[in-house]
Amino acid sequence: MVKGKFLRGAILAAGLAAIVPATLSGQGRREGGEEVGAGVFVYQFIQNSVPLSFSVHDVMYETLYQDNVISPVNFACRVLGPRAGKPYERAAVIPSDIQVGIHRLSPVEISRQAFAQTGIKSIDIRAAIGTIPQSAFMYCTELESVAFHGNAPHFIEAAAFQGCTKLKSIEGLPAQLKYIGDYAFRQCSSLSEIYIPKDVEYLGEYAFYYCHSLSKVKFATGHFRRIPRECFRDCGKLTEIEIPEGVEALDENAFYYAGLESITLPGTMRALYNGCLSQTPLKHIYLHATTPPSVGKVFTQNMIDNITLHVPAGSIDRYRNDPFWKLFKNIVAL
Repeated sequence: MVKGKFLRGAILAAGLAAIVPATLSGQGRREGGEEVGAGVFVYQFIQNSVPLSFSVHDVMYETLYQDNVISPVNFACRVLGPRAGKPYERAAVIPSDIQVGIHRLSPVEISRQAFAQTGIKSIDIRAAIGTIPQSAFMYCTELESVAFHGNAPHFIEAAAFQGCTKLKSIEGLPAQLKYIGDYAFRQCSSLSEIYIPKDVEYLGEYAFYYCHSLSKVKFATGHFRRIPRECFRDCGKLTEIEIPEGVEALDENAFYYAGLESITLPGTMRALYNGCLSQTPLKHIYLHATTPPSVGKVFTQNMIDNITLHVPAGSIDRYRNDPFWKLFKNIVAL
């Protein structure tokens, strides 16, 4: 693999560079019978026929490096965002590759804040882009849907979709997703459901804060150990949730002001920190831990009086003799 600096240096040394805005039609790859990259390409910067900077459908790209030493016409490229001076108020497709003449250009990166605060309507990412970078789609208030294809991304960084208030659906989050950053979907107030894939190792603070239409959260068995602070705060339509095995703690205010009426906690649960379930209308806690978890300032007396606590049959006496959990009037077997 020949990296970007070497590519540019080699081309500069080998031939004449031209900054020539030029327009010609190009073809994108056919996927499912659809020409996902077809359109008008505008070259901003060409060196020895290699398009180092170009746009298609008013989205700017830059060439990064030679993608395949065996096939010298294959290059990786980065998505920069909307073309300067072009308001972006449409659906966007990032194709798996773009064929321009003899060159095959494959998007592998998106720049930080690439589409932030634009009027983009939807984004369909068909390229193998490993990371959705920080603030890439932040405050895209017209964005309604996001679709991923294949085994990418592996990382969704901080505030990537924060403030996308019309975002209703996210399709195709891959099993290989490892990281959902802090504030990643904060204030996505129209998002109704989310599936957390099995390989997620980090779930960020405030990740789904104020997603007040969120009614369904489903976890595959993940590798993270905590539901972090403020993660699902103010998710008013989230009435029930099942926390997967392996999670050991609900951090501060994790579900504060959520709509929870029922929560299932795993056998690995060890601690409930301040406010994690406060200001919720809880009626049932299904707690699979045989050893009673430690508890901070979580429950009011009214909650204690009205919640039915379901615990393993062989551990009922432990809960009834625990300094905190014995306060619950209704302790029954799972």
